[in-house]
Amino acid sequence: MGTAALSAIMPRWPDAHSTESVPALVERDDALRCLDALFAECAASRGATVVIAGGAGSGKTALLHTFMARAARAGATVLEAFGSCVERDLPLGVLRQLSRGGLRAGLPDGTGTPAGLAEPAEPAGPAARGLLPDTAFAVPPGLPDGPAGDATPANHPSPHLLQDLWAALQTLSERAPVVLAVDDTHLVDTASLRGLIYLGRRLGSQRVLLIATELADPAGDRLRNTWQTDLLRQPRCHRLRVGALSVRGVAEVLTPRLGATAAGVAAPGWWELTGGNPLLLRALLEDLPATSAPTPVPAGQPARPAPGEAFGKAVLTCLRRGGEPLLRVARGLAVLEEAGSADLLPRLLDADPAGTYPTGTRPTGARPTGTDPTGTYPTGARPTGTDPTVAGPIPTRVLDTLEDAGVLRAGRFRHAAARAAVLADLDGPAHTTLHRRAAALLYSSGAPAEDVAVHLVAAEHAGESWGLDVLCRAAVTALGRDEAGRALECLRLAGLACQDDDQRATVALLRARVEWRINPGAALRHVEPLVPALLTGELPDQHAIPLVRLLLWHGREDDATAGLRQMEARRDRLDAQSLAGLDLIREYLQANHPPLSARVASFDGADGWCPKTAEPSVATTVTDGPQLPSVTTLTDVLRAGSNQDTVRTAEWVLQATPLDDMTLGSLEWALLVLVYAERADIAAPWCDQFLRDAALRRAPTWQAMLSGIRAEIAVHQGDAPAAQRHAREALTLIPAWTWGVGVGRPLSALIMASTVTGCNLVDQARDQSCDHSHDQAGDHIADQVAAPIPDAMFQTRFGLQYLYARGQQRLASGRLHAALDDLLTCGRLMTAWEIDLPSFVPWRVEAALTLARLGRAAEGRALAEEHLTRPGGARMRGMGLRALAATLEPRERPAVLLTAVDILQERGDRLQLAYALADLSDAHRRAGELTKARMITRRAVQLAQECGAEPLRLRLTDRGGEDASGYGGAVATLSAAELQVAMLAASGRTNREIAKKLYITVSTVEQHLTRAYRKLRVSGRADLPVILHV
Repeated sequence: MGTAALSAIMPRWPDAHSTESVPALVERDDALRCLDALFAECAASRGATVVIAGGAGSGKTALLHTFMARAARAGATVLEAFGSCVERDLPLGVLRQLSRGGLRAGLPDGTGTPAGLAEPAEPAGPAARGLLPDTAFAVPPGLPDGPAGDATPANHPSPHLLQDLWAALQTLSERAPVVLAVDDTHLVDTASLRGLIYLGRRLGSQRVLLIATELADPAGDRLRNTWQTDLLRQPRCHRLRVGALSVRGVAEVLTPRLGATAAGVAAPGWWELTGGNPLLLRALLEDLPATSAPTPVPAGQPARPAPGEAFGKAVLTCLRRGGEPLLRVARGLAVLEEAGSADLLPRLLDADPAGTYPTGTRPTGARPTGTDPTGTYPTGARPTGTDPTVAGPIPTRVLDTLEDAGVLRAGRFRHAAARAAVLADLDGPAHTTLHRRAAALLYSSGAPAEDVAVHLVAAEHAGESWGLDVLCRAAVTALGRDEAGRALECLRLAGLACQDDDQRATVALLRARVEWRINPGAALRHVEPLVPALLTGELPDQHAIPLVRLLLWHGREDDATAGLRQMEARRDRLDAQSLAGLDLIREYLQANHPPLSARVASFDGADGWCPKTAEPSVATTVTDGPQLPSVTTLTDVLRAGSNQDTVRTAEWVLQATPLDDMTLGSLEWALLVLVYAERADIAAPWCDQFLRDAALRRAPTWQAMLSGIRAEIAVHQGDAPAAQRHAREALTLIPAWTWGVGVGRPLSALIMASTVTGCNLVDQARDQSCDHSHDQAGDHIADQVAAPIPDAMFQTRFGLQYLYARGQQRLASGRLHAALDDLLTCGRLMTAWEIDLPSFVPWRVEAALTLARLGRAAEGRALAEEHLTRPGGARMRGMGLRALAATLEPRERPAVLLTAVDILQERGDRLQLAYALADLSDAHRRAGELTKARMITRRAVQLAQECGAEPLRLRLTDRGGEDASGYGGAVATLSAAELQVAMLAASGRTNREIAKKLYITVSTVEQHLTRAYRKLRVSGRADLPVILHV
């Protein structure tokens, strides 16, 4: 073609960014300009070969199609073909596609055969028309069609065929430049690839432009290496590399959908997820919610990609377009990555060259097992020194290709959605085979049990001799990492692999342990089949101990007792660990199940039982953590009260014991020791710390138990709102029916706190029922307490707390006889069980107050005086003095109540202080000392308001009490001495009483008060503000 003809073509060349350019490209201007120039040279009889190389999904095909559309508009004849996995082993398939492209080219004689070529032997039908008849591409009879070695005749096109094809192209190019467009040459059949090499060597002075796309650095065979090296030696061969989009290019793609500003902000995150792969990027855009306008993005918050169905399909498209090696390696990585064992990929692929297909299921076209597993060398041709069990050239090159495609980063999938898509694409047999093989490889290489178990669970296979042990060890490890769901998956599969009763018992107890952390109610179903063996003594000792504890939790005392009886009968034959567990349970019974403890102690004919203290017992030395010391200390405190040693022991346990399933009981008992030693101020921060740990570790049962303990601590601190909050949380975290006998703790704390705050908790109908199993909380907590309270709870210390709380509630509602019955029943049981500690349950205080209101003052006084003789700290003494004052003559009450107020104020119990001040106000009012009564009432009102004691506040307000405010700044101006004297004066003490208490003269008291009055701007002690109680 001359210059004039060339000039006639070029004006019809479309603009690179015109609307007719399909599809729109980003950051491909340089490549298009290069192709423009090469086409212009082709039109001037200077043909060339162009290889467009790039990663999977990088836009090679889009660039090729854009150029094809531009060339067709410019008048060129475009013949198109593409390689595919399906036709890779079909000889001459791509050359046949190029020939058939002549149907769209409009051949000169209209017969389907260019002038100068021989007519076909048979009449040419539509399917046979093209540059050459289809019969020209038929494989001669007797030659194999399938995949074969390089020497197979079917992989070598006939020289006559290639000469005829070249002649047809020359004839066609006389009319207009010819563009041969071949997409995905890495998937082209061997014979066609040889034909393309033949054509590429002859284009130098022709009007033919061969443009081919290929995967950058494909993991192909030697012929595909020849395709690259042989053509690139030709002077008219050019290679264009299509890379991933830059962050700026990603922003350009996002702009039409997100807007320029939002796209610029979001682009780095989208680039990280896709590696700049245009195909993946556009798929992510497709996964965004459909909208006709740019998606609004809050300032400073980039639009985050949300990989969905389109993204998964795009990932698979990249892999399939890349060929079998790419897909095979991606599947191997997807299988191995979760266990962090991708370094075993070459061995996994070496075990099966196809990498995904079990015997008999390999599809047509998959590499035969006789070839080299890496695909680099034919059978027997591997160079000396190469090892198929290590990362060979093909896996390494394929990994690089996957990195270029934006699927991987640093050898791992860029996003879990990509890995999920690859795994979902595996069919059942292939999925199972890969995971089973991965498990065997990991086990043989000494990998951790949890890594091996990942693949056993994925394959639903535990038939190997080592499978059961691996799954159980992996479950324990997963539980230690707070992955309860994974632990249950391992144990479910382990249960299917058990061969004998001992294995089944081991797995069942492990499953119960894991389930208990999530939902205690579900744990029992796993071990129910073991109960008969426990009752007959056939259950191994190491399994009996945890089963007994679970039965005790759920109130199955008869079964637990029978099991303990069997163990006691063979105590001398127990191993050290079982003996330790048995001793621990017996101590646990004394603290939590006193009646059952007495029954167990009678097994050996003894009147009682306690561990030997003369020398360390085997139980103590083998117990994991300080469990026995903590429960022993709790038992001692409940029986005889606390001392400095018990507090120190409890603190040591809390400091030395991490939170886990085995130590939760130790932590519980240590916290309770502090509470019953009246050191709730120490217990509260420890409990809060463990609560935070339990929440972080996603252990609902731990959280519930610790919330119940925290509610009990708040009750002892007089913080009713906190007690109410923690108790509700405890009953919400796990269903009330799953609490077993322990439900008494949070329920009693909730009842006591709600009584203080005025919530209506208990249904009136409860009084009409004597059956504890039908005792339920009222409407206010119906959602938390959906199941009847178990009878067994009333045989535990939790039942004592519940009786005391219900007694308080009935006393507050005026049901005095019912309240007294609950309180005396509680006291009778505590005395019989020898855990009559006032700081645990001060039943005598409430009973004395109830008797006083019933007019039985003498009986109440006896209980109050007995309370004061029991072990206890200052808080218990203050509460006892208040109860004692209620049974005295009115004139005797103020002095006793003043002492109680002093003690409770010093201990910081604001709620009990408010009650004592309210009683003191009543005493002064009865004595006619209205000024003192009014002043003390105001103080009591303020305290009641701070404690959330609404019923008390309303009662005091009706007497003329009022809130005080606005004194905070003035009080701050008082000196320490002035503040101390003013506080005592505000409590109703005379100057002489203040002087005696502070060891100063009456004159000094008067001077301090005078200055305090002036600073506070009050006229006398009757006007001293309520805030002075602080």
